[in-house]
Amino acid sequence: CANAGDSRVVLGRGAGQMCEPLSDDHKPDNEQEKARIEAAGGFVEENRVNGSLALSRALGDFEYKGAALEFTEQAVTCDPDCKTVTRQAADQFVFLACDGIWDCLTSEEVVEQTRTSLASHPEDQPVTSIIEMMFDSIIAKDVLSSAGKGTDNMTAIIVQLKPKAG
Repeated sequence: CANAGDSRVVLGRGAGQMCEPLSDDHKPDNEQEKARIEAAGGFVEENRVNGSLALSRALGDFEYKGAALEFTEQAVTCDPDCKTVTRQAADQFVFLACDGIWDCLTSEEVVEQTRTSLASHPEDQPVTSIIEMMFDSIIAKDVLSSAGKGTDNMTAIIVQLKPKAG
């Protein structure tokens, strides 16, 4: 898994293993991220790059990048974190989603809800309805009283894994 942005990827494992994180969140106040931001001449304020951007890695956001530094040294870099995980026979699915989902649910909650929904979901039907039901349960019903929770953009993909032979 390669990740550079405000998304997160988790693996729904079977055989007693609940959730395997495949990516780390790129938050500006993480020690390694903050060190790179400050070395590039930026600062972290209120967990945001230069007090504005809530993530420290992105493909865009060019106002935080310049020709004077290598791409890996930019305040906001596009250099992804990469993680390799060996596939296990009982692995069920990979769930990829942007930060709007993770602001409302933990990785474990997403995996549990997805696993439960897949167990009762007809195999010949697309899994989009599982995502729709999840979004319906977390989206803010009243934006003014939500304190921002459930108001961010929400995008997700479920990749079902076929059982691994042997």
